[in-house]
Amino acid sequence: QNKTRDILEHVDIEIEGNKIKRIGKNISAKEKQSQPIDCSDKIVMPGLINTHTHIGMHSLRGICDDEELPAWLDKVVAAEKKFTPKQIEENAAHACEEMLLSGTTTFVEMYTPLAPVFSAVKKQNIRAILCPVIYGFLGNVKKQLTDATKIIEQKDFPSSLITFGLGAHSIYTCDEETLLAIKKYAKTKKLLTPIHLAETRKERFDCFDKHKKLPADYLAALGFLDKNTLLVHSIWLTKGEIRVIKQHHSSAAHCPVSNMKLSSGGVTPLMEMFDEEVIVGLGTDSVASNNSMDMFKEMMICGLLHKQHRWDPKAAPVQKLIDMATIDGAAAIGMEKDIGSLEAGKKADIVCVDVVSSHWPLHSENLLSHLVYATNGSYVSDVVVDGKVAIKNKKVC
Repeated sequence: QNKTRDILEHVDIEIEGNKIKRIGKNISAKEKQSQPIDCSDKIVMPGLINTHTHIGMHSLRGICDDEELPAWLDKVVAAEKKFTPKQIEENAAHACEEMLLSGTTTFVEMYTPLAPVFSAVKKQNIRAILCPVIYGFLGNVKKQLTDATKIIEQKDFPSSLITFGLGAHSIYTCDEETLLAIKKYAKTKKLLTPIHLAETRKERFDCFDKHKKLPADYLAALGFLDKNTLLVHSIWLTKGEIRVIKQHHSSAAHCPVSNMKLSSGGVTPLMEMFDEEVIVGLGTDSVASNNSMDMFKEMMICGLLHKQHRWDPKAAPVQKLIDMATIDGAAAIGMEKDIGSLEAGKKADIVCVDVVSSHWPLHSENLLSHLVYATNGSYVSDVVVDGKVAIKNKKVC
């Protein structure tokens, strides 16, 4: 998974500090402090990137099955109101372990209150963009922004693995003034700005009735779309909106399992996005709507969904699915220069996948297919994040 998507066999990866120093044959571990990881007969790939999560609610797995989004939201929000900061911190810690054990090394979190999530994540060996979320319907947006900026601008910062963004919940919970305030602050700090967009047909029609514009067009007219805007879900979009998204260099986070489970009705126009060269990453969403954080599963379902939807077996090919979970995910969040591929000079975020023990025939022609359609997170044996071992022999270090 380098720039030319080469499949390299029988090579070594040398890590120096937190970066990949070189990749090649017969590299010996010369330093006494070196801790070689034997990856013989394993697939080694870049760490997976989950572009949309809500790990603060991790204990709500299975809380509301078989309901559409409005009813689901009512039940989830009611449950979240009962959370203590300690419970949120515990939720986030458990989610980080689940992600690491299944090969995810970077994630984008949208949650409020963010402080207990941050408290948990900074103790974990995982890369994160943490985004406090502004909800216009909660009122007192100025105070919400003040609280968000306090955590974003804190000076006592314990982890180089964590950066911050600023999330807007959606166009139906944030009015124009709120969206403008969020983007104004985000631009001054060059922050990633995720927002749930075009998740349901109702949202699309309500937006047009109220603003006489479709969702992406509405955000563009406000000046909300730019290269740091991450449009989560992006299901009910027209080809015209996709062109607008491309023109503003915004990206999307596709959450196929969550969308299918909540019966969003439409299917994210992935092939149309690819045609316009819109960057699309993959996300699991929360376990309350997924109910897993396994990015291998997300790749598989994504592929199956779009092949079936398009009546086209060539839709969502395996290489593109892996790209969405790695380098495209990195590009969607502005981190493609540091992570998302195995190349000298990039951060050492590396995953080892043990498929040989399953006695499958493995060769270069079927390797990508195995990763997408025959494995899951339980096949991950070892994980390195920022040059440090996070998972060894399927156990958290």
